[in-house]
Amino acid sequence: MNEQRLRTHTLLKGVILSGFTLLLFKMLLSGNITYLIAPKMYPYLYFTTVVLFLLGVLQIFKCTSDKPSFDCECCEEHRPPKNTLCSLFLYSLFILPIVTGFLFADHILGSSLAKNRQIQYNTNSTLSTSNTATANNVDYNSGQVTENNQNTTTAQPQEMSQQDYNTLQDTLEKKKSFSVNDKLYMPTMNIVQDNLDSFIGKEIETTGFVYREKEFTNKQIVIARYVITCCIADASVYGLMAKGDVTKLEEDTWVRVKGRLNKQEYHSMTIPVFDIQSIEKINQPKQPYVYDIGIKID
Repeated sequence: MNEQRLRTHTLLKGVILSGFTLLLFKMLLSGNITYLIAPKMYPYLYFTTVVLFLLGVLQIFKCTSDKPSFDCECCEEHRPPKNTLCSLFLYSLFILPIVTGFLFADHILGSSLAKNRQIQYNTNSTLSTSNTATANNVDYNSGQVTENNQNTTTAQPQEMSQQDYNTLQDTLEKKKSFSVNDKLYMPTMNIVQDNLDSFIGKEIETTGFVYREKEFTNKQIVIARYVITCCIADASVYGLMAKGDVTKLEEDTWVRVKGRLNKQEYHSMTIPVFDIQSIEKINQPKQPYVYDIGIKID
C-alpha cells in the first residue's frame, strides 16, 4: 500500500478520534451527558475525553510528519482496508455514531420504550460496598436534600448507610403526608413498598410522566420515572399506579400528583396505588431521570 494512502487512513483515524472528543465535550458542556450516564461515571468520562484527544492529535501529527512510520511490523491485520468499499464501510461504523450523537444527544426516554420493558411497581434495595462522591447533604430526618453549590442536573446522592436508611424510614412513617424527593426516590419507594401497610391512607406527592399499560381502564395511569444506576443502558422504569379522572391525559405528559395511598393486587403482586386528589401538568424537569442509591455495607 503506497504512502499517500496510508497517510489518508491515518488522517481519517485522527479525525474520527477528534470527532468523538468533540462529541463528548459538547455533551459535557451542554449538560446533555446526564441523559446518558449517571454523574458518578463522570471521572471516567473526563479521562476518556482527554485520552481520545491525545490519540487524535497523535494520529494527525503522524500523518503530517515528514518521515511517518505506518507499519507496526507485527501482523497484516493491522493494516488499513485495501479497497475503497471496505474503507467506506469500516469508517462509517465510527462516523455514524458521531453524527447521530450531535443530532440526537438530547433525546429523552419516554413511554414508547417503557412499553418494551417491564415496568417495576416495587423496588429492591441495592447493596454496595463502595462510596459515590457527592456534594449533597441529605437530612434523613426530614427527607430533604440540600445542594452545596452543585448543579441539580448533575448532582447524585451518596450511597446510604443502613442507619440513614432506617432514619429515613422512621421519619416517613411518622409523617401524615410527604413528597417523594427525586434524589431519595429509590429508597423512599423501597420503604413504601416494604412497609406498605404502614403507609395506607397517607397523603403522598410525586412527579413523573404518564404511562398506561394495555389492560388499564381509562381511569388508570402510572406515574413513571426512569431510574439509572450507571448509564442509560441499565435504565429501568419504576412507578406508582394512580386512579382518578385521567382520561384526557396523554402518555408522556409530565404531571405532579397528590393522593392518598392504598394497595391492590396486580399481576399477583401487592402494589401501592394512588387515589388521586389533585393532578397538574408540569414542564419536563431539567433532569428527568432519577438515580439508584445503594445501601452501603460497613
